[in-house]
Amino acid sequence: MQELNQTLNTIKSKQKLGLPLTDRERALWTLYGDNNTNDAATAADAAATARAELCATIIAPIIAVVVPIIDAIALRVKQTSVEQTRAELNDYARKGDFVAKYLSPMLAAADMNVETATYRCHVDTHEEYVDIVYKGGHKRRVCVTADSLQALILDVMR
Repeated sequence: MQELNQTLNTIKSKQKLGLPLTDRERALWTLYGDNNTNDAATAADAAATARAELCATIIAPIIAVVVPIIDAIALRVKQTSVEQTRAELNDYARKGDFVAKYLSPMLAAADMNVETATYRCHVDTHEEYVDIVYKGGHKRRVCVTADSLQALILDVMR
């Protein structure tokens, strides 16, 4: 390495003085240039820079492809979560309407001593109940979590 540095310093001096270079000197200067005139650390730095540039050229296109894919997946997960929450809320509202408009009047009309039936959903636990209040004040809670409307009727009628 030291010999190369000396040769490069000689070439640099010849260039400053305007002296002609041999073919070998021109080849060495083309390959190593000013980068290796200092010491081995400079050569290591140049090699590290070259490796970093190579990695950047290889990795940059990969990142350009992968990042949009990851963003699209994240957006889809977010949309699915929003759509799922919206569907759950619609389902809860539909069950609440069904109990208030149809089930409660049907139970009262069927002479089952039912005063009211009310649908409840606990937001934290996602547990669904129908609270039934009988004419004597007696209360009963029926779990209807994940029931369809038909299963809800069957569970309440038991």
